[in-house]
Amino acid sequence: MTLSSPRRSALADQVIAQLRNQITSGEWPVGSRIPTEPELVEQLGVARNTVREAVRALAHNGLLDIRQGSGTYVVATSELAGVMHRRFADADPRHVAELRSTLESWGGARGRARPPPPARQHPQRPQHQRAGARAPGGPGAGEGGGGVPPARSPAPSPRLGPAPPPPVVGGPPPPPPPRRTERELKQLDALLERREEAWASGDREAFVAADATLHLAVVAASHNDVLTELYADLGHLLRDWLRDDVALEMTPENHMDHARMVDAIRLGDAQTAASEAAAHAFICLPDRLEAH
Repeated sequence: MTLSSPRRSALADQVIAQLRNQITSGEWPVGSRIPTEPELVEQLGVARNTVREAVRALAHNGLLDIRQGSGTYVVATSELAGVMHRRFADADPRHVAELRSTLESWGGARGRARPPPPARQHPQRPQHQRAGARAPGGPGAGEGGGGVPPARSPAPSPRLGPAPPPPVVGGPPPPPPPRRTERELKQLDALLERREEAWASGDREAFVAADATLHLAVVAASHNDVLTELYADLGHLLRDWLRDDVALEMTPENHMDHARMVDAIRLGDAQTAASEAAAHAFICLPDRLEAH
């Protein structure tokens, strides 16, 4: 007799979907404790075993953390984020900083200001090709008068424009095209201001949240969905490292300025934007990196 894998009940799948939606929508943010098992039973109107099965499934996928005697907490917003959090929780701090530096520098460079498009060129036709113009060589040229009609160069197509220059073999690749919008730039300014206010208030958790949101917005301005999703899934891990990196005393001497990065993005300075974004990951606590 062939064994078959037991299928989970459709009801349990529906409960899992509802709980996952509470997490991914932000209704249950990362770090929050979800309702207790009896509360979920009452809210969902299902049996206790169904709720328990759903919670365990989400805990197995890395979205929830069941802590005996304390409750169940949200630790990630996606299965990939949960896997990364478990896989890299004990990683070398320098390796985490290098990864963050690479992702953020690319996002900063791609988020630089978009230059105005070049004016469209309409090449003029040569004099002898214009309507009503007489062919060079005088009357009768090329019409039995012994004259040889001059060779005509093909007019460049106004639709295609001039031919592009040949690529330089072995040379560096062209800079990536900028992608950020004015709306995104305003968002970066607002997030930068919120970050500064959080630092001035001395609230470490508020500062960590504001700083992480600003960096995610810089990466998102690249309009690279894969890069943004990857950074977002790593965000919980990076936030944990940032929380440890922020000095206990939030003084002006320990402040990490991000205004230059945002200004570089605004001015279209891709090199400065990338270098500023890349350096921030190593500025926090150098002693922590040197220890490894």
